[in-house]
Amino acid sequence: MFFVLIITTVLAQLILPWWIVSPIAFIISFLFNKNAKHSFFICFAAVYTAWFIISFYLSFTNDHILANRIAILLGLPTDDYGWIWILLISALPGAITAGLAGLAGQYTKKYFSN
Repeated sequence: MFFVLIITTVLAQLILPWWIVSPIAFIISFLFNKNAKHSFFICFAAVYTAWFIISFYLSFTNDHILANRIAILLGLPTDDYGWIWILLISALPGAITAGLAGLAGQYTKKYFSN
C-alpha cells in the first residue's frame, strides 16, 4: 500500500493540484488499512516520501539555487547541504494533509462497518 500511494501521488501531482493527496489517501486508507494508527503513519510517510522526491528532483535540476535562497531567508544553515532543510520542511504540509485524510478514511470505514 505504501508504494501504491507513492506512485499514485506522484502521477496525480503531474496534472492535478497539491490537495489531490487528500482524496487519494482517503480512498486508499478506506480500502486497505486495518487500524487508525497504521492509516495515519502509512499515508503520512508515503506522501512525505513522494513530495521529498519531487522536491529533490526540482531542486536538483536548478542546482539548488532557489532552495538555498529560501534557506537564507529563513535563517537556516547555508553550508553545502543547507538546501536539504527546505526539502525536509516543504514535504510536511502534504504529509500532514495525507495523514489526516488517511485517518478520516479509516474512521469512515469503521463507522460504516458498524
